[in-house]
Amino acid sequence: MNDQVELDLFGELTSETIHSLLHKESPELQKLMATKVKCWDVNEYIIKDRIEKYKGTPTEKAIHNSFKYMSAVSIYKLNPKLYKAHCNEIVDRVIEGFTSKEMELGTNAECLIVCMNTSIKAPLNPVGQTAYEILFKDTLEDLPEGVYTGTDFTYRDQYYHDEARSQINKLREKIAKSRKLDVCN
Repeated sequence: MNDQVELDLFGELTSETIHSLLHKESPELQKLMATKVKCWDVNEYIIKDRIEKYKGTPTEKAIHNSFKYMSAVSIYKLNPKLYKAHCNEIVDRVIEGFTSKEMELGTNAECLIVCMNTSIKAPLNPVGQTAYEILFKDTLEDLPEGVYTGTDFTYRDQYYHDEARSQINKLREKIAKSRKLDVCN
């Protein structure tokens, strides 16, 4: 009876099918695994760095558990600096004691990617452009000269800043909901 339950979980897998899946050479799979390993290296580096600061405290264990929230390989493929910022934000949330629900919210890096992809498809309105600039500044450490820094507000920035922050928070929630949809499908 137990064997039947396991078989149902995996469908009608024969030993030949399993063998071919285990030994199939796929360039796409190899590339994905190579990217995954690079992501794990970044995760490990960030976690080790933070654990040193919190060694022997309850936060140390929480930092170890943050690994499960860092699995956004698509961000790494887009830009390793964005992925590092994503992971740092995740660990910062753990250190600050965010709840599980708060941990699911989109990170600045994820929000920045949504803004970037939206701006490619259509021009952003002033609130969207301000949100994009805020996210760019908050996410990436090494900004090129002349890029928005958050300290030299123009009239537009001052006028739209609060609404942009509000839209960023809504976007974080939408990203969390989209993750749940991904898991369910």
